[in-house]
Amino acid sequence: MTDEQALAHTFLNPNGTLKNKLGIHDKADLDEHEFVQGSLVGLRMLQRGFKIASVDDLCRINRALFGDLYDWAGELRNYNLTKQQTLFLPPNVFDNGIRSVNAEITTLKRQSRPQTAAYAKLLDELNYLHPFREGNGRAIRILIELLANEKGQYLYYDAEDDEFIQALYDSKVDVLTRKLHLTTLAIE
Repeated sequence: MTDEQALAHTFLNPNGTLKNKLGIHDKADLDEHEFVQGSLVGLRMLQRGFKIASVDDLCRINRALFGDLYDWAGELRNYNLTKQQTLFLPPNVFDNGIRSVNAEITTLKRQSRPQTAAYAKLLDELNYLHPFREGNGRAIRILIELLANEKGQYLYYDAEDDEFIQALYDSKVDVLTRKLHLTTLAIE
């Protein structure tokens, strides 16, 4: 059995849906459950002002989003992961990637009003790290939104934008910077 076959056996049902705690085998049902649960948890975190300090918080976010569905939620992957011809950071060098991401978070937190480019650079590094089996994009988006909110900013982007997605795969920070939208929150 190849590594890819072993991973498929570990994570996928015979029909290709992710194995999950609820026994959902229909992809549309699983996607809907992920969306609803993820939206509610993400909104709750944003409303409560969950504070970000490191990659550990990304693990907590992923666990909160998907812990009711997947045993591996919030756990760093220990295998290679490829998506659309992109090989994400190999797990044997996660320590370096995590240090780099944590340094970016610290730098961003020290700035009074980070610029869009700082968030784009962090987004790029987090995407390359791609630490989880599933839900990286959603967890990363919430982490970055929380960081922006800590600075009195609102950051948003269209995660369905093809150019944006391609820029993530190609690590084009300039395109990500252009695609991110950042505004200052009005404090009343």
